[in-house]
Amino acid sequence: MSYVRVSREEHIVTITLDRPVKKNAISGPMYDEMTAAIERGRGFIAGPTDMATRYVTEDVPFGLAFYLAIAAAIGQPMPVTESTVAVLETLWGQGLRGNPLLEGLDLADLPAGLARSG
Repeated sequence: MSYVRVSREEHIVTITLDRPVKKNAISGPMYDEMTAAIERGRGFIAGPTDMATRYVTEDVPFGLAFYLAIAAAIGQPMPVTESTVAVLETLWGQGLRGNPLLEGLDLADLPAGLARSG
């Protein structure tokens, strides 16, 4: 059973998720259906199509990992960011937290006041 409905009106393709029992949670086959619909509509996927993209190889180590290191130093949990990095590391098959810029920083001296309260 397909939980993805695709309609087209002129140059606009609308993809609708129709899985109310699971609150429209997306499954692997649904991703495949959505990808196929986008490819049919455009003829190509605009954006990264594999893990060897700067969004993974640069933005994760020098963006997300940097934020995680600062947050850990001040005791600020970042569970969504942590989970995102963990999933990408699993998909990529290697660690993405290595950042040579962090090695030169003494994060222990960050003021605890940087943490949000409440």
